[in-house]
Amino acid sequence: MTTLLLAALSAVLYGAGVAVEHRQAARMPTAVAGRPRMLALLARQPSWLLGAALETGGFALHAAALRSGSLLAVQMILGCSLLVSISLTGLLSRKPLPRVCWPAIFTIVASVGVCVALLGPDEHAALAPGRAVSAALVILARAADARAWPIRRNGPDRAPRPVPGAC
Repeated sequence: MTTLLLAALSAVLYGAGVAVEHRQAARMPTAVAGRPRMLALLARQPSWLLGAALETGGFALHAAALRSGSLLAVQMILGCSLLVSISLTGLLSRKPLPRVCWPAIFTIVASVGVCVALLGPDEHAALAPGRAVSAALVILARAADARAWPIRRNGPDRAPRPVPGAC
């Protein structure tokens, strides 16, 4: 259980760090974008340094989680850092997430939860082939289901158009 908690805290710190760094980098003048000077300017910004410190803390918790648990379980939970980053970016910019994003978020959380529940948090449980096959089937079913939500069909042979405001 400690492993899963460390991995979850690591995901939160990674996601929060990325969101804070992204917000500060987006405020930089376009003239310095992609140049080494941009990094020098960012390194002088307290909020960007806070983001870097959050990511460093996430790295430390990630390492601690990997010491005591399964690589598979820790990495699955760490994938949720993207959800934290997207959510926090929306909060910081005061723009709510579009409705079309929520089914995808639910699918990711459900898939991670199912995988960790089926495979288990420790190394020995992750070796059970029947559990691995079950987890893979659940993830594939959820992914196929989620893939159909945000896409409008334009006819039998046409490529789908992206939904406005999609994630």
